[in-house]
Amino acid sequence: MKARQEKSWIICVYNSPFRQSPDPMEQRLRKAKPLSHRPCQKIKKTDDVSDWPTCTSAVIFSPTLPLPPIVRQKPQGPFRDTAEVLQQRYKPLQPTLRVATSINSLEKAREEIRREEWRNRICDNEFLPFSLHHKNKKHDPLIHTASHYGSCSGPPGDGLPPFHLF
Repeated sequence: MKARQEKSWIICVYNSPFRQSPDPMEQRLRKAKPLSHRPCQKIKKTDDVSDWPTCTSAVIFSPTLPLPPIVRQKPQGPFRDTAEVLQQRYKPLQPTLRVATSINSLEKAREEIRREEWRNRICDNEFLPFSLHHKNKKHDPLIHTASHYGSCSGPPGDGLPPFHLF
């Protein structure tokens, strides 16, 4: 391993630690001298009109000629009547249904229907589910599914009379 050689120059803007000699641009930067500052000129504040800049060229305004009177003739072309156009322009606004209705109108209508149903209710008995309502009631078999030979809803062949009866 070689020992690192001490360099006499400092790493700056254009220098690199991997170069053998400083960059020429870095040498130019070191030789450059800072610019000298110029003293600011103080501007005297005066309210005198004579110090204001003057316009050296005279601006000549041409005398304006009077305009001819406006003739109210009907313009040539497929134009609508002026009164009809003004009537359409100044007609009152007709907002769409979305703009005219409230944002909460659906909720208000549902609440009103709920109140009306509660007010006009005929039967105040609560609805009982079928599993609780028929709990203690005896089952009555249907006439068309039951016979003296047995039930039609049993195992297959159970609803038919026995063969020895034929």
